[in-house]
Amino acid sequence: MKKTNIYYPLVPFEDSEGYWGFKDSITKKIHIEPVYEYANEFEKGYACVIFKGKYGVIDKDNNFIIPPIYDYLGDLYDGAFEVYDEKDNRFVIDITGSVFLKSKESDGLYGYVDYDENVVIPFQYENAADFSEGLAAVKKNGKWGYINKKGEVVIPFRWGHADLFSEGFAAVKRISYYKEKWSESKHKMVREYFYKDNIDDVPDDVETWKNREMAIGYINKKGEILEPHLPDEEVFLTFAEPFSEGRACINCYHSEWYNEHDRAFYIDTEGNIVFEVEDVNSGIHYHPFSCGRAAVSAYLRGWGYIDRDGKLVIPYQYQEIVGFDEMEFNNGYAIVKRNNLYGCIDVDGNEIVPCIYKEYDTDVVTFIKNHLESLKSD
Repeated sequence: MKKTNIYYPLVPFEDSEGYWGFKDSITKKIHIEPVYEYANEFEKGYACVIFKGKYGVIDKDNNFIIPPIYDYLGDLYDGAFEVYDEKDNRFVIDITGSVFLKSKESDGLYGYVDYDENVVIPFQYENAADFSEGLAAVKKNGKWGYINKKGEVVIPFRWGHADLFSEGFAAVKRISYYKEKWSESKHKMVREYFYKDNIDDVPDDVETWKNREMAIGYINKKGEILEPHLPDEEVFLTFAEPFSEGRACINCYHSEWYNEHDRAFYIDTEGNIVFEVEDVNSGIHYHPFSCGRAAVSAYLRGWGYIDRDGKLVIPYQYQEIVGFDEMEFNNGYAIVKRNNLYGCIDVDGNEIVPCIYKEYDTDVVTFIKNHLESLKSD
């Protein structure tokens, strides 16, 4: 299957015959031919369309994630869709097309209920996260694993902590054991770690060791480990962010005998370092990618954006980046604040709507969205 560049800011358009497709909002190049009776904008990589009179949901590869088999499809909240079939039966599903489930606590234990609060997976876990990409992290006997929507264990309970899946990967932490001792060569107290052959190994004299959760990297949906390729043995992974558009930011602790400091890198889905984050200890902050851009702030320099190779493509110049969805671009646009006034930029930093608005509120967002709608037909 051809890999689509998911970073295009695709927007829906209607052709002269009344059919809808998607084009790049900047270049106007058509990426999905107009074959639909109607199409909504993409939200988090998905768009609702009507095909042959039925509702469904596509991704940016134009694959149906939810098949066009429903007479109605409405967005309830955060990935839950209310759908009706031809017999007017009501269902609540998630983006995978399966029943929508959410975690719930009862008498100190966690399980899962559907949208109507019916218990689907019994209350039996010490903790439970929401489902993401068809799997959910749950905690049992002090360790985390993953289950599917049938309640079946897909990835065994072996992790000190486990995050949500994003783009096929989830960040996980192991339980590490360590002691502190004096190092004559480094002239300071250092940590001695218990190195494991297997993820579940513990020291024989475990009661004399301290333990902590330590990032190990990522796992795929088979439970296979993706360990980032760190630059040298003095660098230890401490935190791993979710993947977005094929990139993930990892934070590391660098322990040299003469210096201790933090380092951060962006990696790809093979664990290779794409670029190192500059001046981590100077208060620079990076955020997830959307439309090929990630918001970055620098101390006293404001906000800007980098591309997927780490190049600063929109200079530090904004006091605030609001975005339509947190700090991310939405369909190729983000709301920004400059000189105490709000406006809207595209992925190249062009001010599509000038920074002339004093307040950031619903009216401004509505105006900007309407303005962008008018651009689609140009």
